[in-house]
Amino acid sequence: MNLVANRVVNTKLIRGINSEAISLTATPRSRFIALGNFDGLHLGHRQLLKMLKESSLSFPGALCSLVSFYPHPAVVLGKTKLRPPLMTLRQRLEVLSELGFDELIMIRFSRTFSQLSAEHFVNQLLINKLKLHTLFVGPDAAIGKGREAGIDVMRRLLAAQGAKLEVVPHLKKFEQKIGTRRIRDNLESGAIQLANEALGMPFSLYGRVVKGDG
Repeated sequence: MNLVANRVVNTKLIRGINSEAISLTATPRSRFIALGNFDGLHLGHRQLLKMLKESSLSFPGALCSLVSFYPHPAVVLGKTKLRPPLMTLRQRLEVLSELGFDELIMIRFSRTFSQLSAEHFVNQLLINKLKLHTLFVGPDAAIGKGREAGIDVMRRLLAAQGAKLEVVPHLKKFEQKIGTRRIRDNLESGAIQLANEALGMPFSLYGRVVKGDG
């Protein structure tokens, strides 16, 4: 177990797509958005986030935002059991602050939300609500009911609204993709060093200390 002191957090946490903070902080076409679950900001995620930040620097007033979901969509849809995130919310905010991100926007995921079409997700959420300029995703990304829209459809829907899509390749180590599943497998098998290297920081366990009988 690794205990670390809290670092300064400048990234704003916004809960919910209807938060007033969303509309108050953005002008049309001002957000550069990384979209995904991001339960642990491993080195692959950070590569994507750094590319987003670098791209935004050419646009004065741009906002760098990470948009994620809670609870995890796979849990809501019954595809996997609930598991602790690889990083706490506080840790994710600390990493985002170090990378110069303005916001972490957490959208509540539900079965009703999962029924939204890809077109609705793009037009109503990304464009109308979030004022998207450019969307950054990994090569496996998909949106909409049943993951109906992969990269090609996503790019077409965004282009129709004057927005851009950037697809960032997977980061690999020893010819293997750095990803959340592999990090979890390493942790469960006791390969802590491999997990730490992929996370880019020591894995930490957090919990409440309860007084015993002694």
